[in-house]
Parts: sequence; structure tokens; C-alpha cells
Amino acid sequence: TINKEIACLKNIFNIAIKWRHVVYNPVREVKFYEQPKNRIRVLSYEEQKVLLGECAEHLKPIVITALNTGMRKEEILSLTWEQVNFKEKLIQVGRGKTIGGDFRIIPMNSDLTGALNRVKKIGTHVFCHSDGQRYGNIRTAFEKAVKRAGIPHIRFHDLRHTFATRYMGKGDVLTLKDILGHKTIEMT
Repeated sequence: TINKEIACLKNIFNIAIKWRHVVYNPVREVKFYEQPKNRIRVLSYEEQKVLLGECAEHLKPIVITALNTGMRKEEILSLTWEQVNFKEKLIQVGRGKTIGGDFRIIPMNSDLTGALNRVKKIGTHVFCHSDGQRYGNIRTAFEKAVKRAGIPHIRFHDLRHTFATRYMGKGDVLTLKDILGHKTIEMT
């Protein structure tokens, strides 16, 4: 956050110089904070259990979906019932940040199938308010659950990392690449 604010201030002063409102950029010499490369955080099974226990009723199936599919938050919140195939136990995800906008298929395990079966089918979207409108954001609810669970340094995207790490214990990297929607094996 601080690095973003420093970059913003530097840009503001550079524009001000260009427009001749100031002659000097006082932020020019300010150095950015060093950021850790490729921060990966994976939940332990115990942390997962505690987190799920602290999730609000509407949040729990969303977290279960993330932990069992590796889907991105926006993919989950955009998920429609049309994309969920209970008979074949598959979810079809597409058009998001996936390979060239193609569709990809994600298998559903029994935990995910059970969680989705318990979600009330109110509207087109799997995860929605009682009026059928999809959730716009679940950040606050997630952060509150994390705080109540006492789990340090966890973001929603880390649920994707957790899925991928656990999948590698039983699957191959090429299949994981396709499930996650990565363009290259290096990303995976």
C-alpha cells in the first residue's frame, strides 16, 4: 500500500512539474519498500477447519469452493448454476482471466458437491443475496472470519494457493495448469 501511495505521489509531482505548477518533485528521492517475491501462503488443515468454523453462513460455501477448486474470487462470485454439472461433477469456468478466454473444466469432489447442494437456488448465480442478486464482494466477511479465526497473513487468493499445493500432492502439474487456467507451466 505504501509503495502504491509513493508511486502515486511521484506521478502527481511529475505531472505538476510538466504543467509548471511546481519546479521540484520532493518525492523523487523516496525509495520504495522492498517487497517479498512471490509470497505464497498455504493454510494448514487445522487453520482451514478453524476458518470454516468462523465463516458466516453465506461465506462458508464460497470458501469451500475456493479450497476445492482453486478458482479465483471473481470466478466464484460470477459462477452460475448453468456452469455447475452435478451429474458429471464438473464446473465449467470461462471467459475470465483464463487461457485466451477459453473455457476450462474443474472437477468437483464430494466436499464441494455437498456444499453446493446446500446452497439455496434463488437466482441465476450460485452465490447471491436473498433477492437473487450476486454478491459484489465478500472481502469484509472474509476478513472478519480470518480475524475471528486468528489466522495471520491470509488473503482470499491464498485459498487458491492452498488448493494448488494440496493438488500437487496427488496430481500432476499439467492437469493442475489446466484446472487453474494458467497459460504456461511456469506460472503453475
